[in-house]
Amino acid sequence: MITCRLGANACVLALFIVLASMIGPAVAGADDPATDKVPAAVLKWSEEGSPYVIIVDKSLQKVFVYHKEAPYTPWKTYVCSTGEKDGPKLRRNDRKTPEGIYFFTREYEKRELAPRYGIRAFALNYPNSVDKMEGKGGYGIWFHGLDKPLKPRDTNGCVALVNEDMEDLSPIMRIADTPVLIVPSIQMVDPSEVEKEQNELLQVIETWRSAWEKEDMDRYMSAYSRSFRSLGKNWHEWRAYKERLAGQYNKIRVEIENLRILKNNGLVMATFIQRYGNERFDSTGRKILYFRQNSKNWKIIEEEWCPLDKESRL
Repeated sequence: MITCRLGANACVLALFIVLASMIGPAVAGADDPATDKVPAAVLKWSEEGSPYVIIVDKSLQKVFVYHKEAPYTPWKTYVCSTGEKDGPKLRRNDRKTPEGIYFFTREYEKRELAPRYGIRAFALNYPNSVDKMEGKGGYGIWFHGLDKPLKPRDTNGCVALVNEDMEDLSPIMRIADTPVLIVPSIQMVDPSEVEKEQNELLQVIETWRSAWEKEDMDRYMSAYSRSFRSLGKNWHEWRAYKERLAGQYNKIRVEIENLRILKNNGLVMATFIQRYGNERFDSTGRKILYFRQNSKNWKIIEEEWCPLDKESRL
């Protein structure tokens, strides 16, 4: 029991201070992710390249940066501002911030920018191939600084930070390497849930890889959704295309390196270095596979390929 020997007002103040000391830290951290769980978005960290993942929580108006060596707690946290209107971006000028998995495509320095973009800006690859497949429009989505005080939900669709935070964050914002997940609200789960989903995706990816290498077209195409489209080809056209290629070679070699698996709103992105070879030539490039669940099974709905030179790594 607390015995008060002060005046009435002083007693009330003393009691308030005691209670504040008991609940203050919990309230202050109420918006931050739980420290006994990990982000549901990161199913597998890459072995090489950027060790960071940037997660933008639109509901909290915060940017959380996670490092693969300490996945339970954010490495750094910044206050941000996103689009004036809620929901995922669908079209040009809807004043919404996209929701998805993205990469930086270009850095702009202050001398290249209008004053309103602050000290620095990084462009995102919105719309990516899945956004385009789903009919989403608009462009010019950036991470950028500000020439005015930061207010929540105050941009045309970009992610804005105060200049000091933008400068602090920029060293880890590696072009085509550091992933950015923009989510309605960050989800934290038990590590066992991440491990379970990771194992499911690893099995699907290995089935895809080994079937391609063995030229088993039935098994290879079973990894693809019937709604799959890539390079202007639907599922049937893609199968015919791959069968023609496989028929030209006696032996195919397919290797996967530096696999990273991310998830957002039911969409999974797997990125990796793909080394392909046959008796005529070899190629190395960056492959991105996009998956959605079809009933209980993960199926590829889209894929991207970008050749890399001999010195490039992700």
